[in-house]
Amino acid sequence: MVPAGFYRVNSGDTLTGIARAFGRDAVAIAHWNHLSADGALDAGQLLRVAPPAGVASAPAVLNARTPASPEPHTNATQSVAPIGKARLAWPVNGAVAAPFVAGKTKGIAIAAAAGEQVRAAASGRVVYAGGGIAAYGLLVIIKHDSHLLTAYANNRALLVKDGALVKKGQAIAELSSDSHGDASLHFEVRDGGKPVDPLNYLPKRP
Repeated sequence: MVPAGFYRVNSGDTLTGIARAFGRDAVAIAHWNHLSADGALDAGQLLRVAPPAGVASAPAVLNARTPASPEPHTNATQSVAPIGKARLAWPVNGAVAAPFVAGKTKGIAIAAAAGEQVRAAASGRVVYAGGGIAAYGLLVIIKHDSHLLTAYANNRALLVKDGALVKKGQAIAELSSDSHGDASLHFEVRDGGKPVDPLNYLPKRP
Protein backbone atom coordinates (compact mmCIF):
# COMPACT_ATOMS: atom_id res chain seq x y z
CA MET A 1 0.00 0.00 0.00
CA VAL A 2 1.33 3.42 -0.95
CA PRO A 3 1.16 5.95 1.94
CA ALA A 4 -0.68 9.24 1.48
CA GLY A 5 1.55 11.83 -0.12
CA PHE A 6 3.61 9.25 -2.01
CA TYR A 7 3.54 7.65 -5.47
CA ARG A 8 5.10 4.36 -6.61
CA VAL A 9 7.00 4.88 -9.85
CA ASN A 10 6.04 2.76 -12.85
CA SER A 11 8.26 1.90 -15.79
CA GLY A 12 8.22 4.79 -18.25
CA ASP A 13 7.28 7.48 -15.71
CA THR A 14 9.04 10.82 -15.91
CA LEU A 15 9.56 13.35 -13.14
CA THR A 16 7.90 16.07 -15.21
CA GLY A 17 4.83 13.93 -15.90
CA ILE A 18 4.44 12.95 -12.26
CA ALA A 19 4.84 16.57 -11.12
CA ARG A 20 2.15 17.77 -13.50
CA ALA A 21 -0.27 15.01 -12.55
CA PHE A 22 0.04 15.88 -8.86
CA GLY A 23 0.07 19.64 -9.41
CA ARG A 24 3.62 19.99 -8.09
CA ASP A 25 6.86 21.53 -9.23
CA ALA A 26 9.35 18.97 -10.57
CA VAL A 27 12.25 20.73 -8.83
CA ALA A 28 10.41 20.54 -5.49
CA ILE A 29 9.73 16.80 -5.89
CA ALA A 30 13.37 16.22 -6.77
CA HIS A 31 14.41 18.13 -3.65
CA TRP A 32 12.01 16.25 -1.34
CA ASN A 33 13.35 12.93 -2.64
CA HIS A 34 17.06 13.90 -2.86
CA LEU A 35 17.11 12.94 -6.53
CA SER A 36 20.11 13.36 -8.78
CA ALA A 37 20.40 16.39 -11.01
CA ASP A 38 18.96 14.48 -13.98
CA GLY A 39 15.90 13.40 -11.97
CA ALA A 40 16.36 9.74 -12.94
CA LEU A 41 13.61 7.42 -11.60
CA ASP A 42 13.53 3.67 -11.01
CA ALA A 43 10.44 1.50 -11.45
CA GLY A 44 9.05 0.57 -8.02
CA GLN A 45 10.62 3.58 -6.34
CA LEU A 46 8.45 5.26 -3.70
CA LEU A 47 8.39 8.95 -4.49
CA ARG A 48 7.26 11.72 -2.16
CA VAL A 49 4.82 13.97 -4.06
CA ALA A 50 3.69 16.12 -1.11
CA PRO A 51 5.92 18.34 1.01
CA PRO A 52 7.34 16.80 4.21
CA ALA A 53 5.77 17.93 7.49
CA GLY A 54 6.86 21.43 8.37
CA VAL A 55 7.94 22.26 4.81
CA ALA A 56 5.92 24.80 2.88
CA SER A 57 4.61 23.56 -0.43
CA ALA A 58 6.19 25.07 -3.51
CA PRO A 59 3.80 26.70 -5.98
CA ALA A 60 2.13 23.97 -8.00
CA VAL A 61 2.97 23.66 -11.67
CA LEU A 62 -0.73 23.63 -12.50
CA ASN A 63 -1.16 26.91 -10.67
CA ALA A 64 1.57 28.52 -12.72
CA ARG A 65 -0.72 28.87 -15.72
CA THR A 66 -4.01 30.50 -14.93
CA PRO A 67 -6.83 30.69 -17.47
CA ALA A 68 -6.43 34.47 -17.46
CA SER A 69 -2.80 34.16 -18.65
CA PRO A 70 -3.09 33.31 -22.34
CA GLU A 71 -0.52 31.34 -24.30
CA PRO A 72 1.20 33.05 -27.24
CA HIS A 73 -1.20 33.81 -30.10
CA THR A 74 -4.20 33.23 -27.81
CA ASN A 75 -6.98 35.79 -27.75
CA ALA A 76 -6.49 37.59 -24.41
CA THR A 77 -10.20 38.33 -24.18
CA GLN A 78 -10.99 34.64 -23.73
CA SER A 79 -11.54 33.66 -20.12
CA VAL A 80 -12.71 30.70 -18.10
CA ALA A 81 -15.65 31.11 -15.76
CA PRO A 82 -15.26 29.76 -12.21
CA ILE A 83 -16.83 26.36 -11.67
CA GLY A 84 -18.83 25.28 -8.66
CA LYS A 85 -19.95 21.88 -7.47
CA ALA A 86 -22.31 19.86 -9.68
CA ARG A 87 -21.42 21.97 -12.70
CA LEU A 88 -19.22 19.48 -14.51
CA ALA A 89 -20.54 17.35 -17.36
CA TRP A 90 -19.99 13.62 -17.69
CA PRO A 91 -16.92 13.09 -19.92
CA VAL A 92 -18.23 9.82 -21.40
CA ASN A 93 -21.57 8.02 -21.43
CA GLY A 94 -21.35 5.04 -19.12
CA ALA A 95 -21.89 3.67 -15.65
CA VAL A 96 -19.41 4.09 -12.81
CA ALA A 97 -17.36 0.89 -12.82
CA ALA A 98 -15.19 1.80 -9.81
CA PRO A 99 -16.11 4.46 -7.23
CA PHE A 100 -13.93 7.01 -5.48
CA VAL A 101 -12.63 5.85 -2.10
CA ALA A 102 -11.06 8.60 0.01
CA GLY A 103 -7.45 7.85 0.86
CA LYS A 104 -7.30 4.85 -1.49
CA THR A 105 -8.24 6.04 -4.97
CA LYS A 106 -7.84 9.35 -6.76
CA GLY A 107 -10.84 9.17 -9.06
CA ILE A 108 -13.51 6.98 -10.62
CA ALA A 109 -13.63 4.57 -13.55
CA ILE A 110 -16.45 5.11 -16.03
CA ALA A 111 -17.26 2.21 -18.34
CA ALA A 112 -17.33 3.15 -22.02
CA ALA A 113 -16.62 1.82 -25.50
CA ALA A 114 -13.14 1.50 -26.97
CA GLY A 115 -12.45 4.46 -29.22
CA GLU A 116 -15.25 6.54 -27.68
CA GLN A 117 -14.50 10.23 -27.61
CA VAL A 118 -13.71 11.71 -24.21
CA ARG A 119 -15.16 15.18 -23.73
CA ALA A 120 -14.08 18.05 -21.49
CA ALA A 121 -16.19 18.17 -18.33
CA ALA A 122 -16.04 21.98 -18.40
CA SER A 123 -14.32 24.78 -20.26
CA GLY A 124 -10.71 25.45 -19.37
CA ARG A 125 -7.10 25.23 -20.45
CA VAL A 126 -5.15 22.05 -21.14
CA VAL A 127 -2.14 22.07 -18.80
CA TYR A 128 -0.94 18.58 -19.68
CA ALA A 129 -1.44 16.23 -22.63
CA GLY A 130 0.95 13.31 -22.86
CA GLY A 131 2.12 9.94 -21.65
CA GLY A 132 4.62 10.87 -18.94
CA ILE A 133 2.99 8.63 -16.31
CA ALA A 134 2.86 4.98 -17.36
CA ALA A 135 -0.01 4.06 -15.02
CA TYR A 136 -2.24 6.73 -16.60
CA GLY A 137 -1.56 5.91 -20.25
CA LEU A 138 -2.18 8.93 -22.44
CA LEU A 139 -3.43 11.61 -20.07
CA VAL A 140 -5.15 14.98 -20.40
CA ILE A 141 -5.34 17.46 -17.51
CA ILE A 142 -7.56 20.54 -17.78
CA LYS A 143 -7.43 23.49 -15.42
CA HIS A 144 -10.79 25.23 -15.05
CA ASP A 145 -10.09 27.98 -12.53
CA SER A 146 -7.62 28.80 -9.78
CA HIS A 147 -8.48 25.71 -7.73
CA LEU A 148 -10.27 23.13 -9.88
CA LEU A 149 -8.86 20.73 -12.47
CA THR A 150 -9.94 17.49 -14.09
CA ALA A 151 -7.86 14.58 -15.39
CA TYR A 152 -8.75 12.02 -18.08
CA ALA A 153 -6.65 8.84 -18.36
CA ASN A 154 -6.53 5.52 -20.26
CA ASN A 155 -6.64 7.07 -23.72
CA ARG A 156 -5.32 5.72 -27.03
CA ALA A 157 -5.17 9.09 -28.77
CA LEU A 158 -5.08 12.72 -27.69
CA LEU A 159 -7.02 15.36 -29.63
CA VAL A 160 -5.63 18.42 -27.81
CA LYS A 161 -2.20 19.78 -26.91
CA ASP A 162 -0.67 21.63 -23.96
CA GLY A 163 -1.94 25.19 -23.67
CA ALA A 164 -5.12 24.68 -25.73
CA LEU A 165 -8.31 26.37 -24.60
CA VAL A 166 -11.20 23.90 -24.67
CA LYS A 167 -14.93 24.25 -24.30
CA LYS A 168 -17.28 22.14 -22.21
CA GLY A 169 -18.23 19.06 -24.21
CA GLN A 170 -15.33 19.37 -26.67
CA ALA A 171 -13.68 16.08 -27.68
CA ILE A 172 -10.21 15.90 -26.13
CA ALA A 173 -9.20 12.22 -26.48
CA GLU A 174 -10.20 8.72 -27.60
CA LEU A 175 -10.41 5.83 -25.13
CA SER A 176 -8.12 2.82 -25.33
CA SER A 177 -9.13 -0.76 -24.50
CA ASP A 178 -7.52 -3.60 -22.56
CA SER A 179 -6.55 -7.04 -23.86
CA HIS A 180 -10.19 -8.15 -23.55
CA GLY A 181 -11.48 -5.22 -25.58
CA ASP A 182 -13.02 -3.53 -22.53
CA ALA A 183 -12.61 0.21 -22.01
CA SER A 184 -13.08 2.62 -19.14
CA LEU A 185 -12.11 6.21 -18.50
CA HIS A 186 -10.18 7.01 -15.35
CA PHE A 187 -11.58 10.41 -14.35
CA GLU A 188 -10.24 12.59 -11.55
CA VAL A 189 -11.30 15.91 -10.05
CA ARG A 190 -8.85 17.85 -7.93
CA ASP A 191 -9.99 20.75 -5.81
CA GLY A 192 -7.21 22.84 -4.29
CA GLY A 193 -4.72 20.16 -5.33
CA LYS A 194 -6.55 17.36 -3.47
CA PRO A 195 -8.37 14.44 -5.12
CA VAL A 196 -12.12 14.63 -4.44
CA ASP A 197 -15.09 12.45 -5.38
CA PRO A 198 -16.05 13.42 -8.96
CA LEU A 199 -19.66 12.38 -8.31
CA ASN A 200 -20.03 15.41 -6.04
CA TYR A 201 -19.26 17.62 -9.05
CA LEU A 202 -21.28 15.79 -11.70
CA PRO A 203 -25.04 15.97 -12.31
CA LYS A 204 -26.96 13.03 -10.91
CA ARG A 205 -28.19 10.53 -13.46
CA PRO A 206 -31.74 9.10 -13.41
